Amino acid sequence: LFLEALLSARDRVILTVPARDIRDGSDRPPSIVVAELLDALDARFTPDASPGPGGSARLRDRIVVRHPLVAHSPRYFRPDRIAGLVPRDAEAFRGAEALEMARAEGGGRLRRFLSDDGLPAEVRTDGAVEASPTLELEVLISRIVAATRTFARERLGLSLPRLEEARPDLDPVRLDPLERFGLGEALLAERLERATPEDAAARLEARPTLPSGLPGRLAARSVEQEVEAIVAAARALGPGRERTDAAVDLRLTLDSGDAVRLVGRLDGLRQEGRIEVGFQRLGGSAELSAWIRHLVLCACVEAGLPVTPESVLVGRPAKTDAHDRVVGFKAVAEPLARLAELAGWALEGEQRPLPFFPRASREFAEKAAAGKPEQAWRAAHKELLGGEDGGYGTPEFDRALEYPLVWEGSEPLAPAGSGESQARFDAVAEAFFTPLLDARRVLRE
Repeated sequence: LFLEALLSARDRVILTVPARDIRDGSDRPPSIVVAELLDALDARFTPDASPGPGGSARLRDRIVVRHPLVAHSPRYFRPDRIAGLVPRDAEAFRGAEALEMARAEGGGRLRRFLSDDGLPAEVRTDGAVEASPTLELEVLISRIVAATRTFARERLGLSLPRLEEARPDLDPVRLDPLERFGLGEALLAERLERATPEDAAARLEARPTLPSGLPGRLAARSVEQEVEAIVAAARALGPGRERTDAAVDLRLTLDSGDAVRLVGRLDGLRQEGRIEVGFQRLGGSAELSAWIRHLVLCACVEAGLPVTPESVLVGRPAKTDAHDRVVGFKAVAEPLARLAELAGWALEGEQRPLPFFPRASREFAEKAAAGKPEQAWRAAHKELLGGEDGGYGTPEFDRALEYPLVWEGSEPLAPAGSGESQARFDAVAEAFFTPLLDARRVLRE
């Protein structure tokens, strides 16, 4: 198809390739067919005597135009710009002027996105943000579990694309993680509704998101095996009695003395407590959400809800080489006080992002609880920002575009008392995870 497109051209051929990483601007190699085309042009043709950019004599350096990542780049508006860099509109020109002025005044240093008061000056409201008298449970969970992303969306009005929203292959041969999760959730819901394995599997294999042919059948089989393991673990907990939900209306007293109502609904309830079954991995964001709901359950039981104050979460193992599919949380002392602390963080999230990162904060808290403070800081740094050894795994900071934007110029891992306006990573991590780890227990491996 590529060769056919080249041969079909009459006047000119313009090829556009994504040659820069959208997160940091680093170079990305072009498609192999584009690279081979450039190699062939260099081998077959010799440009005129005048050298190209940087004194290069290669033809590719004459015909390849490297565009900036943003329309307001000063490169578009310089008198000596190379051919192919066409200036954009007047708004982009004003942006380029502002960028050049900032570089001249600040030496090109990265700005600090958040001021000491939290919000950037152009977004900050006059005076303090008043605490909302009512806080919904789902809002509380999102402001804690996805603190930076929620702050960017709610307070800055930023709706950034997810990294997983990249254009998919036209004929994929494997499932991406989100597609796999969606198929697993759908299949699990059918199996929990007492559909037979054969009927559920047949409907799964008919879904259009599955790759065609043998790759699709293998992917479906893998999802079916994981779902059957989850179903078996859930049914081993006891007969599938009808689960109900209950209204939540709790009065929380913050450290400031202000009162906040926490409202919402608590689902998955039965006499033995709360149970949640899903295709999510244990140890991730779903477990943190279940923990907050468990605190709500314990508070509601203290207020008279007639169920046992225990929660069970059934899902996939936290790691591929692990086998724990069921974890539980036992009753927690003083749940209202712990919820009030979380509510205080959530309300502060209206003014500044909470330095809470599910994976890095958990790594820190687990090793700190084991009496290894130096290892705790190293592990948190590696989990959030990546290690110097370039080990396997994507750093947490690279999993969402909001992280490098919101925390630009700040130190997300700054410890409490270090002078940073947002500094309290260690305090937040230990305050959230210490009671969670104390109450958590693996029920079945």
